[in-house]
Amino acid sequence: MFFGTSLSRQPKASIALAHLAPGNIPKVQPVTTALSVPSEVFYDASGQAVACGHDCHLPSTLASASTSGWQLARFFKLALHPPSLHYTSPGTSYPIQLPLGVPIGNIYASFIHYLCDLAAKWFADAELHGADAWAKCFWACEVVLATPDGWDERQQKILWKALALAGIVPEGATTGGEDRVHFVREAEVRFLF
Repeated sequence: MFFGTSLSRQPKASIALAHLAPGNIPKVQPVTTALSVPSEVFYDASGQAVACGHDCHLPSTLASASTSGWQLARFFKLALHPPSLHYTSPGTSYPIQLPLGVPIGNIYASFIHYLCDLAAKWFADAELHGADAWAKCFWACEVVLATPDGWDERQQKILWKALALAGIVPEGATTGGEDRVHFVREAEVRFLF
C-alpha cells in the first residue's frame, strides 16, 4: 500500500496497492477511486474529522462547513517540513491551513484512515471475495509511505503515531512494525513508480 501527497495548487494524494497471491504475477495497481484525492480534511468545532478528500468538495459538505464553522486542514504536509526545507518557488505560495487545537498527527491519521477506506472499498470491488481477503490480509499488509527528501526521525515519529491512530499499526506504537511499514523518499517513488 502506498500513501503519497503531491504539492500543487490543490494538494493531492494517491494510493496504490498490490495483492500478492500464490500463482499471481505481482502488479502495483492504482486505486482508481483514490487517484488525485484532495489532501484536505474538514474538522468540526470539537476537533473531530467530518469530511476528507473528495467529500470536502461536495455541496452538502461545503454548506455544512459554512453553517457549522468547520475548519479545513489543507497543505498540512508542509506543516511537518523541517525549517531547512523550502516549499515555495518564485511567484507561488502554499498557505498551510490547520484547524485550531488539532495536532498534525491527528490530521494525518484522519486522512490515512480515509485513504485506507477508499482502498478497502476498491479492493472489495476489484477482487473476487475482496472484502474477505482484505479483512484477512490487512494486518499483514506492507505499508509504504512516501516522504519528502529532507524529512527525518522527527517527521517519521509523527507519522508512526498517525498510523497507530488510523489503526494501521498497534495502538501506542511510535516505532515497531518495521517489517510492515516502510518510509521511502519521494524521489525514489517517482523513479520506481
